[in-house]
Amino acid sequence: MRPTDLPPSFRGVLERIHRHHLVGVDGTRELWLVRHADAYTQLEGPDFPLDPPLSRRGQQEAAQLAERLRHARFGAAYSSPLRRALETGQQVLANHPQLRLQVDDRLGEVRTHWEEGDGLARIRRGRYPFAEPEGEVVARAELALAAIAARLGAGERALIFTHSGWIAIYIAHLLGLSFTRFHWLPRFTSVSVVVTDQERYVVRSMGDSTHLEPAEFSAPEPNS
Repeated sequence: MRPTDLPPSFRGVLERIHRHHLVGVDGTRELWLVRHADAYTQLEGPDFPLDPPLSRRGQQEAAQLAERLRHARFGAAYSSPLRRALETGQQVLANHPQLRLQVDDRLGEVRTHWEEGDGLARIRRGRYPFAEPEGEVVARAELALAAIAARLGAGERALIFTHSGWIAIYIAHLLGLSFTRFHWLPRFTSVSVVVTDQERYVVRSMGDSTHLEPAEFSAPEPNS
């Protein structure tokens, strides 16, 4: 059966599915959730700052992301107040001088036991590992993204520089999962896209980090 031979009832179902998932819907906004670049490989010893700068490796990762996004168009850019997110955003926005990196405290990483003064708290497998309750993280993420989406024009996208726990908990929520049942970790500088019509929020893609892969892949030599 050719696509043009599909019965009208099937085409109607397919159109409803696409509308429900905001595929091809005019006027939607895209929220590009970017995990910051590496800030940890340079750290040594038992004590290290809770808000470190990017490592040399992280600076290279941020440069690779900046190059990938050089020709992409964005209506706005936002960042967590933490240094590793700000430095990632600043490097990417060097190629987008028309944008100002706006700081939103609600994009900060999930509070840890170290920040709560209980660095020795034992994190058990299968248990929620953060001091900040999951529901509170979701609530502030929803408020932040709703405010960002409301400021965008129809069809625009925003760059949002934040953190792995924040992204994973929010994406898990959109997928109807608890964080402890969502076995996924976004890589440094990976991009996850959420699309919204300002009522529904739908996951478009998760953890894209192809900019970190080699620019060229060597193909095997054909057999002679």
